[in-house]
Amino acid sequence: MNAVIERRAVSKVMPAVQAPAVVCRGVIKEFGQGETHIRVLRGIDLEVDAGTMTMLVGPSGCGKTTLISVMAATLDPTAGEVELLGTNVTASAPAPSAASAARTSASSSSSSTCCRP
Repeated sequence: MNAVIERRAVSKVMPAVQAPAVVCRGVIKEFGQGETHIRVLRGIDLEVDAGTMTMLVGPSGCGKTTLISVMAATLDPTAGEVELLGTNVTASAPAPSAASAARTSASSSSSSTCCRP
């Protein structure tokens, strides 16, 4: 079961050089222990540019919501790194206060950018 990532430009006017809004490097997420152990995300490498709409599509149970939760810093990855707007938000980030600020920013911005008609 694999997810498909599809990207589309939202705006045609983009700055010449811009850092990605979200970067995932080697993201792994595991749940359970022993016989109940399952690896849901297996080394995800992904960059999402600002000003693009990225859709994550796949069958039920393939890890879409888990990946989004890790990218939004509401769920810590087992391994790997996630950056939001240039700030490392993984548990192993060197500056916990920066990670907390990014988590707060990600949580508040996600509610204001919800898709509503």
